[in-house]
Order: sequence, then C-alpha cells, then structure tokens
Amino acid sequence: MVNGSLRQYITRTDDPDRHRLALDITRGMDYLHRLSIVHGDLKGDNILITEDHSAAIADFGISGVMGGTTFAMSSSSSLYGGTARWQAPEVLRGGHNSFPADVYSLACVYFEVFDGTIPWSGFNDAAVVMNVCYEQKRPPRPRGLVKTGFPDLWWNLMVQCWAQEPSDRPTLHYLMESLYEMANIRITLRPVSKWENTALGRLRNPLVHGKLAIPSGLPPFLGIKGDGATAPSDGTQQRSDPGEHYPLSSQIWMHS
Repeated sequence: MVNGSLRQYITRTDDPDRHRLALDITRGMDYLHRLSIVHGDLKGDNILITEDHSAAIADFGISGVMGGTTFAMSSSSSLYGGTARWQAPEVLRGGHNSFPADVYSLACVYFEVFDGTIPWSGFNDAAVVMNVCYEQKRPPRPRGLVKTGFPDLWWNLMVQCWAQEPSDRPTLHYLMESLYEMANIRITLRPVSKWENTALGRLRNPLVHGKLAIPSGLPPFLGIKGDGATAPSDGTQQRSDPGEHYPLSSQIWMHS
C-alpha cells in the first residue's frame, strides 16, 4: 500500500483522521467475524492505509475459521500467536485465539490510532504480561481522543473491549451498533471493488477446496456446498432481527 501500515501512517501524518481510521478498522473486523474468521494477530503493523487514506486489515498469517466455539484450523499452531502487547490476557496465559480476544486486540489498535504510540510503549513482554494478566491494568486514555469529536464514546468502548473476562467483552456487531446509535454516526460503506470481490473468494476457496477443516454454521453468503444457502443478491447479510439487513463491511486486504 502506498501509505504503508497504520503505524507508519500515524507517525508521519500531521493530522490523520483518527475517527475515520478507527471506523474503518471496526468495519473490517466486523466483516471478518461475520465470515466466522478470527484474525488472531491484530495490530497496527497489520493494517494498511490505502491511497484514499482508508484503513484495510491485512496479514491473515495465523487467522482461523471458527465453527461455533471450536477453532477449526487444521494446524494447532494457529490456535496461538500474535504479539504480546496487543494480546488478551487469556491468550497471554496460553489460551486460544477467539472472537473476544480479537475484540481485546481491537481496543489496543484503537489506542494506536488515538494516541499515536503502541500500547505499553517502553515495557518488555514480561512486564506486559504482569500488568495485563496479574495486575489487570490497561493502557491509559489516549491523548488524541478529543480530536475524534466523540472522546467519551470511544473511551467507553475501549474499556469494555478490555474486560478481563472474554464473556464480558462486546461483539463487533455491538460495537458497530453502538457507534451508529450512541453517536448517531452514519456508517456508509463504499461499493465493493474488484479486489474486494477477489478477497472474499480467497477467504472462501480454501474452505471449498479442503485446505481448512470446514466448521458448521458458516455464513450463507459464502455459498459453500452443503450449507443449503446462497448469498443475498443485494450484498447484505441477514441481521438477527427479522426483516432487517446490515450491509457487510469490506475493509479487508488479502495479499499473497
């Protein structure tokens, strides 16, 4: 990407649109979780900035497809991984990556966006583990939150995402709803481009061709044989509420 990673972009840009970047990243993670995909290594270095200054999630090296609550990757090495200062306490203790662990990491990425520095800057991995797992501490309130126009909203969401217990953390769907309802933010998604259609195919093809163990309950818009469903023609996924549709985000970047 011409603008580099999120960390590079934040460092060399005088006044980045932090609010927009955080929204882009949230949309991208919501999209992945709707595909039943756990990223597992979310951090600023794995987020790329496009020519139009949008954020796109990349580097799916340890990502996995989830079936219910069971990790369905064929390699056990994909259960673990990531970078300590972005990892949830249960992962630091040797637990599996999961949707709630991604949510915790997302709040650490928010910290990068809003503060301009990495979480736990100046701490080594051992100190991060001690602070996160045993003292249950979290990074401080980011300095740049006020520039978003919604400092309290973003901070409250970050605190929720950093809950010690995975079951206490919000889902990506909840985060999207909160950003829309609490701040009355209009979340507009750009038309799906050619590379985004290719990205969806590259998420789907390993499942179809047997490169991953196929979990139950995959989203119907993947159109994988045997699930008895096809993708909605309007590019939306059915919400849990009858009669309502929620547009899928496309803030992901697949690369070889």
